[in-house]
Amino acid sequence: MRNLSSHIALRYLGTSNHSHLSVFMSRLAVLGLVSSTAILILVLSVMNGFDREMRESILGVIPNISISTDEITSEHDWDEIKEFVEADSRVISAGYSVEAFGVASSAKNVKAVAISGIDPKFEARNSVIEKFMIAGGLPGLESNLWGIVLGRTLGELLEVEIGESVEIFSPRLPQNPVSVMPTFKRFTVVGIYDVGTQTLDSGMVMINIEAARRLIRSRSEQTNLNVRIEDVLNADEIALDLLKALPENVSVVSWTSSLGNIYENIRLSKSIVGLMLWFLVMIAVFNLVVSLRMVVREKRGDIAILKTMGGSQWLVAQVFLLQGLGIAVLGAGVGLFLGVLGALNIDSFVSFLDNQLGRPLMSKEIYPLDFLPIDLRIFDLALIIIGVVFLSVCASLVPAYKAAKGNPIVMLRGGD
Repeated sequence: MRNLSSHIALRYLGTSNHSHLSVFMSRLAVLGLVSSTAILILVLSVMNGFDREMRESILGVIPNISISTDEITSEHDWDEIKEFVEADSRVISAGYSVEAFGVASSAKNVKAVAISGIDPKFEARNSVIEKFMIAGGLPGLESNLWGIVLGRTLGELLEVEIGESVEIFSPRLPQNPVSVMPTFKRFTVVGIYDVGTQTLDSGMVMINIEAARRLIRSRSEQTNLNVRIEDVLNADEIALDLLKALPENVSVVSWTSSLGNIYENIRLSKSIVGLMLWFLVMIAVFNLVVSLRMVVREKRGDIAILKTMGGSQWLVAQVFLLQGLGIAVLGAGVGLFLGVLGALNIDSFVSFLDNQLGRPLMSKEIYPLDFLPIDLRIFDLALIIIGVVFLSVCASLVPAYKAAKGNPIVMLRGGD
């Protein structure tokens, strides 16, 4: 019986003697499943890409947790805090830095920047900044005390390249009532990076920690302890635990204070857009119900003859369930192919739109990244395909039940 129901279902799928309206609705159902599946895969892949870039790239460059104080100047006090923080099993590493704000100046332009004085060796081991270097790198800060690493956007604004000079003005004024000119140092560009986000590429510079001490004339060997943790999503919880355990004059801030809103917006957008796209799948499934219902009406005579020849209700139901399954597999399969193909070629499509519009579609000034990151996850692909097929089969139960419960005599007379 199973082979018989499969044979009939395949004949109904491949037959061309349906009415024009029935054929149109069947093709519309397949097209709806193809487009909704492909769009769902493409959009969720982009959302996953933004999520991955935030966690692994941007949060791999900036400190996950920053500990600072204006009062502690003793090296011994800082070492005690560092030892306590590193003892936490959730912490990967902790390193000193000197953080300040200043002004970067060249012969062409000026820009307010965040100055980060780092230990180049420590940063190379515990940060992913090196993978974003498009010229030079952190080793230049070791060989040249007055070297500087900056973002590509800032470099373009100042119109400087590797080997050229940039003046960094200190935020602190000298204690001299006669002269209130701020101190500044001339730095040589030894590295240029391109993370792809406006905040980092245009507003941050990295210099040697010793150079930073001299520039801002800090009394302390460092002003910050930068902490990197295993799970960046637990940064707030870990920061709160450290804040409770450390002295009252110590400030503990997680990355969410600066980038938390962007990350939450990405996660919220993913949820909302995903829900809306599943509603699109539901519309496509509704078209499938209408299509099968029309086939049932057209095949009333066949169904009545099958029943009078001893065919069970389950056999009749199987025919239309298998037909719905066939349409679902076809739509989901083609949608999977087109969705993955579109995701893998989204960069080319965005470049084409950029050329047609004459401006970047993804601007750093508006979006957290200036490109569309893609993260195709096998689990998501499997979930989408299973979900589409499951919903389609469930929807096919309605016309299948109608066909199975129909009275053969009424059907032969042209009724339902």
